[in-house]
Amino acid sequence: MVSHTVKLLMLLCLSFTTSVSAATQQITIVYTGYLNHITSPQGSYAQLATLLRTYRQQEPTLFLFGGSSLAPSLMSSLDRGAHIIDLLNDLEPNAMAVADREFTFSIDELSLRAYEAAFPMVLSNVTDTLTEKNHIDGIERSLIIKKNGIKIGILASDHSSDFSGYALSRLHVDDGKAVITQQAQALRQQGAQLVILMAHKNTPHRQSLLNDSVVDIILRQNPFIDSHTRSQPSPIDSDVFINKPNTAAAITITWPRAQPEQYSITTQMVPLAELPADPFIQQQVKDYSRRFSILFNQPLTQLTSSLDLHRSAVRTSENAFGNVVTDAMRIGSHSDIALINGGTIRTNKTYPSGYHLTYGDVLAALSYRDHIQILKITGQQLQDALENGVSKVGHVEGTGAFPQVSGMSFHVDFSKPKGKRISQLLIHDKAVQLDQDYTLATSDFLREGGDGYTSFMHAETVAFSQQATPLISDVVINFLRRKPTLSAPQTRRIFIKGANHD
Repeated sequence: MVSHTVKLLMLLCLSFTTSVSAATQQITIVYTGYLNHITSPQGSYAQLATLLRTYRQQEPTLFLFGGSSLAPSLMSSLDRGAHIIDLLNDLEPNAMAVADREFTFSIDELSLRAYEAAFPMVLSNVTDTLTEKNHIDGIERSLIIKKNGIKIGILASDHSSDFSGYALSRLHVDDGKAVITQQAQALRQQGAQLVILMAHKNTPHRQSLLNDSVVDIILRQNPFIDSHTRSQPSPIDSDVFINKPNTAAAITITWPRAQPEQYSITTQMVPLAELPADPFIQQQVKDYSRRFSILFNQPLTQLTSSLDLHRSAVRTSENAFGNVVTDAMRIGSHSDIALINGGTIRTNKTYPSGYHLTYGDVLAALSYRDHIQILKITGQQLQDALENGVSKVGHVEGTGAFPQVSGMSFHVDFSKPKGKRISQLLIHDKAVQLDQDYTLATSDFLREGGDGYTSFMHAETVAFSQQATPLISDVVINFLRRKPTLSAPQTRRIFIKGANHD
């Protein structure tokens, strides 16, 4: 019996051996992204390598990587995405789009990854206000690739809403149609016969960019949309949308010989899980996993109660692990109170009672590698910060801004308008004084106004007691190492009333 995997590979080969005649030319674009984990039962880089090899052995192939992959992950929490670049260097993308997750650690860290890459990274509508030419160091605004006799222009765009959860005040994002139009025209003037835009998630003006022939093809992806939207593919062949995780799009462009302007497009979605692993890339993945596991598998403490770290648990209500993290920050820094955003916690799983929590579990949960920051804030600044944290909860999984706290308690009424939802705010069981100063342990991300916590940007910074400011994950690990067992029940810090929506 022929396996499903073999059938899929035979189908891929058949798709291009039967479609090309002497009178036509074609190329295939392999496009994917959101591969922040190098191992996954749904397929990842080793399976992608098989797909690329299959196409490259048959016809001219362009590999465009959509990004959103340098973070978050357990490994990236240590090397800040360097292992992803290492694997991609062997897969040889023709270009990689820079999306929001590439900025997880910092703009300068992204520039370091760009210089490690043996391929160009592209971002067309974002500028860095600190650089001389407003280019992000190491990142291209556009490029032209010659493949099978035609010149193909490559652009990539992000949207300002994609950066709402990042503290990136240096960046300016231009959401207008004009910036893409200007750069596409420049590519045409340089001889580009096709222009392709890699757009992170949704992009404004998408329809008009295609209708006005500003660009010829738009590639975009969002594996986190709901199932209702997921069942509705784009009706336009030139608007290629990947809406499932760990999936690649194989876009075949065919045109009459020497007439690329008369092209036609067919697209096949390929679930990576249905492909075999490439042995060379698979061995690289195993080597990385083995080296990292030496640290990750060391036990810290045994749970005597379960810990739920799912997105909906940490982004909509008080959470037991959020209590552990903020308690560790408050106690370790000798601060009055502590606050993090729920989006800091990334594991999206539940650990049962009796489980031995490891270094790797903590690093996976706090994979953004934020440093602790100590601030002197007023009661009013704290009140404003909490109002911000509960102002954006808009669906069942909430948003990353939702606060997890220590040393305080408060009530939230979602039936009230934004800005008036917080009441009965207590600091160590005493009513908050709006004009009194308190010391707050938080993250450098929130210190810089991330997730809308702009009230922290104006607070005074207090020197940390240690010579070097530690990572929050290190503070939590040190806290747990002193606890042979851990019971982390919710302790009634956040009391919620009313429907949990905007």
